[in-house]
Formats: sequence, C-alpha cells, structure tokens
Amino acid sequence: MRFVRCKTTSGYEAMILTPEQAYAIVCNLREPERTLTLLAAGTGLRISECLGLQWQDVNFADAMIHVRRTWTCGQVGLPKSKASEGSCAAPSVARRIHAPLETEDDVFAAQ
Repeated sequence: MRFVRCKTTSGYEAMILTPEQAYAIVCNLREPERTLTLLAAGTGLRISECLGLQWQDVNFADAMIHVRRTWTCGQVGLPKSKASEGSCAAPSVARRIHAPLETEDDVFAAQ
C-alpha cells in the first residue's frame, strides 16, 4: 500500500463576515465574552489558551502574553504543542483589560 487516500467530506461552509458585520457582533457581546473574542482575534490564541491565562502570564510593561496552560472542559492542562507554549504580543485591547478583572488569579475566571 503505497498511498492511502481517505475521502472526507463535510457540510461545513465558512461564513465570511465583512468588517462591519464583525464589529456589530463584537459590539453586541457582553463581558467577558467581548474581551475574550477580541483577545483571541488579536493574538491568534486558541480559546483554551485564552481561558487558561492567569494574571501572572500577562506582562503589561512589555505588552506580552505568556501561554503556560490551557483550560478545557473545566480542566487545567498544558498547551497543545511546544509551538503553542510561548509568548505573543498583547494587542492594545489586552493592555486595557486589567482594571476591571484583576481581583482573580485567572484572567477569565469561571463564573
């Protein structure tokens, strides 16, 4: 068997939003979902990586976010791969989220 081909199909069809549509959706989100959405979109982090963030992972002085753990199905775990474990630049929205939320260890504390 030299080549194995697996025919897969999916009914999934990506929905492409205009910038105006995306903005309207974000404006209608409540907190913390709004900030979580902007953080994921601005950094490219997986949702589990965003949910695993703790304040000690956010370096406001250097505008960096350090990915050290994930949070999935109520469980704390390690990032998906070695490439996932690391740092990324914090977008400007991430630099403004600390004021209302800094009372917990977790950036997006379970509610």
